[in-house]
This record gives sequence, C-alpha cells and structure tokens, in this order.
Amino acid sequence: MKNSKKLFFVLITLLSLFILSIVILGIFGVASDYNYANGNISEIIPPLIILPLMFILFFGTIFLIGRFVFKDSKQRGMDPWLWTTIAIFVPNLIGLIIYLVVRTSYTKKICTSCGKPVDEHFMNCPFCGYKLKENCNSCGSAVDPEWNVCPKCAAKLK
Repeated sequence: MKNSKKLFFVLITLLSLFILSIVILGIFGVASDYNYANGNISEIIPPLIILPLMFILFFGTIFLIGRFVFKDSKQRGMDPWLWTTIAIFVPNLIGLIIYLVVRTSYTKKICTSCGKPVDEHFMNCPFCGYKLKENCNSCGSAVDPEWNVCPKCAAKLK
C-alpha cells in the first residue's frame, strides 16, 4: 500500500511538472509573438487569458475525476490509490471507464460490533465474531436481524 502511495505522488509530481513546463513554454511563445504583432498588445491578450483557463480546466477535471474515484473505490472496499492512479493517468478518460466497468458493487456490509466492512453473505464477522445473521426457525436459512419474514419459507421471524 505504501509503495502505491509513493508511486502515485511521484507520478502526480512528474505530470504536474510536465504540464507546467508546457504552459510556461506556451506563455513564452505567446509573449514572443508580441514582437511579431508590431507591438499591438491586444493581439496577445486573449491567448494569455485562454491558456491559464485551459490549464485550470484541465487540472480541475483531473482533480474531480481523481477525487470521485478515490472516494468511490474506498467506499467499495477497493484499493483507492491504485484506481485513482489508473483513472488519472490512462489517457482519454479510458482509465475512468475501466474503473466504472470493473468496480465492485456495494456488497460490503458494515459490522455493527466492530465497524469493519464484511461481505453481505457472511453469517459472522470475520474480525470480531459478531453474529451478523440469524437462522430461520422454520427452514434454517440465513436471515438478517432486521427482517420480519423469512424470504424462503415466509415464516414470521419476530
């Protein structure tokens, strides 16, 4: 887990430096066009405004995608650092599409005793041993404590 965090931060730093160098070179390029514009500053003002706005839009989109994937994958019990890295660095939003296709459903249930995520099919919590489900008195199938009727045999539980 720690290696994936380090890799994530190294890749983010390299990408940020690369994009920042492109923006700086672009601004210098636009500023050098000032010499060819016969000293007319009104011709270079729009690119000097549009370039930083594009920069902010680009990184804002990447930030929002990364934040969504991180929170969503953490909530689903997946490795958030791995999936955030994939969603951010695989180009043309293909990483985000891969994440949306591969992600697991919300099958994790929270143990009421210890608060750790457990699979919804578990009878007992593997961490603390708390009994998550009861057995039906009629048919013996697993039922949640909140249920009033057994879904298999329709017997009243409470």
